[in-house]
Amino acid sequence: MRKHTKHIIYVVLAGALVVAAWLGYSQLRAKDTDAGSAVPVAAAQEAPSSVSASGQIVPLRWAQLSFLVGGQVETLVEEGQTVEAGQALAQLDEAELRHAVHEARAAQAARWQ
Repeated sequence: MRKHTKHIIYVVLAGALVVAAWLGYSQLRAKDTDAGSAVPVAAAQEAPSSVSASGQIVPLRWAQLSFLVGGQVETLVEEGQTVEAGQALAQLDEAELRHAVHEARAAQAARWQ
């Protein structure tokens, strides 16, 4: 008779657990349904026909670039253009540099003669 009593207790506990789980689930579902049926205040009002805003775009990182020697600078990219790492952005006009090298070689050659 004792085994029979244990089985009954287990069945009653299992039933109580199932009923508690079902009640908890139905309460959660009722809360979700209530939250889903609520109309947001903004949706009840008429949406504006246009929106305006202002702001400022700033780069994540700044860099100051300079050359070791002076001269005319030729820019190789346009403002706002996307560039990749290692891409040349500007270069010096080499005509003045080539002329300076030519003069230095001529002066050196004149000393050796």
